[in-house]
Amino acid sequence: GDVNIGVVGNGFKMIFSIQEGGLISLCYHGVEYITRAPKTSFFRATTDNDRGNGHSFRTADWQIAGLHQRLVDFKYVEGKKEISLEYKFELPTRIKTTNTVKYTVTPDGNIKVNIHYDGVERLSEIPLYSMDFKFKKNLTNFEYYGYGPEENYIDKNSGARLGIFEKKVKDNLSRYLIPQECGNRTKV
Repeated sequence: GDVNIGVVGNGFKMIFSIQEGGLISLCYHGVEYITRAPKTSFFRATTDNDRGNGHSFRTADWQIAGLHQRLVDFKYVEGKKEISLEYKFELPTRIKTTNTVKYTVTPDGNIKVNIHYDGVERLSEIPLYSMDFKFKKNLTNFEYYGYGPEENYIDKNSGARLGIFEKKVKDNLSRYLIPQECGNRTKV
């Protein structure tokens, strides 16, 4: 269609929206998994260290960028072995910049999501660069291949081990005295 693009295969259905800027339906074997289009995120909850060094003030551009990005370009390529949908967003930062999200779907129903930001001089560091997915409430477990089993970050992942780990979503929060960013896993 002129607004939505459907991708259908054996056991899966997906709908990508130009208007919404991404994947709006992800259905495997009749079960819907998402509630809205995933969005690129550039900001995270602050930590104790952040509060001490003025991080939130210095990186405020990025909190706004994730909330108010707008679609400026869309490309769709149908190849012999995959379909690619690329969304380019302009970010409301004080210096003009863009972010690109590319979905690649293969005939077996796998989706590869690639996000790309070139970087712009004179903008602060990005606190976080990721995709936020809104999943159905009944999805209560997750499994991943990466460092674990507990949370780990670039500065404290040498004590973690590489493996396949499964956990309940509700148990992925660290119980810090003051609530702050938590639950990260590296090398996923």
